[in-house]
Amino acid sequence: MDKLYNKDNTYHKLSGNSYNQNIIKSRTTKIKNNDDSIQNFKIQASRVDKGNGFQAMAVSPIGNDGKVDNDTVYMIYAGTNPKEEADLGTDMKLALSSVFNNQIKSNPKDVKLYNDYKDLNNKTIDYKYPDNTAKNSQFDEANIWTESVLKEGNYKHVYGSGHSLGGTIAQVMAVMHNFDQTKTFSAPKGYNLLPDNVKRNFDAKKVEKKIVDYTHTSDAIGMYDLGKEKIGMNIFVEDVKRQSLIDLNNPMLAHGLKFFNFSGDNVKIKIDSDKTKAIAEKLSSDL
Repeated sequence: MDKLYNKDNTYHKLSGNSYNQNIIKSRTTKIKNNDDSIQNFKIQASRVDKGNGFQAMAVSPIGNDGKVDNDTVYMIYAGTNPKEEADLGTDMKLALSSVFNNQIKSNPKDVKLYNDYKDLNNKTIDYKYPDNTAKNSQFDEANIWTESVLKEGNYKHVYGSGHSLGGTIAQVMAVMHNFDQTKTFSAPKGYNLLPDNVKRNFDAKKVEKKIVDYTHTSDAIGMYDLGKEKIGMNIFVEDVKRQSLIDLNNPMLAHGLKFFNFSGDNVKIKIDSDKTKAIAEKLSSDL
């Protein structure tokens, strides 16, 4: 369990770092491990789109010897910034994806800004909100950008993560580009966004082994399902303590990344004593 890709902490901290708009100006990013040691990463690619709110980075770990592990990449997608109108516009389209056909385009070249999105030298897309939000979704851009990053780097090991909207993007990209492992936080499930040709080959059980989302049961956003299928496995985490009447009636109180508690490198899981007892009794009976 000492490998970075096995640690929930790796995905959690990188998801937080992805919100920093300075990623397009930075060459590296770093996280603090559970033992207080620092893990550095090289930013292989990054993107901030001012028109539709898309923001992401692709990073590779740097060893203690200073060498970059260019065989490995973590694809990290930022979630909603409440101060960004473009992000809120994407959230609205996401919420209505079960009503309107907001699927990712099967042929990425049909996206109007395809050439801009695939060019990794374009770290900033300067088209303005709301025009670009209406024409090109974050999910279409994520698909094109992700494809370009993976093609350019020819990585052997690909991992994904993100929080909230970023987690939904990470899950959808993990299905479309076959990531090795993806861990997300409080992510609405975006099955409806998958193109029809991808849905036809969707294997829920296979995907469950490679994609995990950690969510508080009291988080209305994280529990939101967009479609008849779930993408990956839902793992419910330790509840957030509510201190006031306002807290008790806030369906999104536990949505932030800061509300995830850890035991070592792993997220603390919610324990349902009745279900645990039932499982134990069934195992005993089967044995």
